[in-house]
Amino acid sequence: STGRHRSFPCSVQWQTVWQESAKSVNNDRHKIAVAGAESNGYFLGGALALAGRQITLILRERVLDKIRAEGLRLTDYTGLDQRIAGADLHLATDPDALAEAEVILVTVRSTAMAEMGELIRRHSRADATVVSFQNGFTTQSPALMEVPPGR
Repeated sequence: STGRHRSFPCSVQWQTVWQESAKSVNNDRHKIAVAGAESNGYFLGGALALAGRQITLILRERVLDKIRAEGLRLTDYTGLDQRIAGADLHLATDPDALAEAEVILVTVRSTAMAEMGELIRRHSRADATVVSFQNGFTTQSPALMEVPPGR
């Protein structure tokens, strides 16, 4: 498969996610996990949470306490400046949190894609939709594509 996709500067991509999520917030109540939440994942998950989505940020143990205490601050070039309290976020470090997600948004670096693909295979629902927000899609994407068919 040649795999057609469009590339957008990050700020345009996030703005589109934010706007589309806000439009359909009352129509779509899927449980969403952001797997490998770091900078991009924090913003994506935070934007979706602000739009009223059920989000679980799956992150590293080393940042869990800081985000619980300080929350997230979302800013962009359009003037967005929103804070989300840590208490208002569902945070997890255990990959078992993938089991409840209907949609898994993968935001890890290319070097972590194989490991994340394996975690998704072991811990997620069989009918979960998996979406990669990988930069440079062809670098390590085959590792994620090995997630069982139908996802």
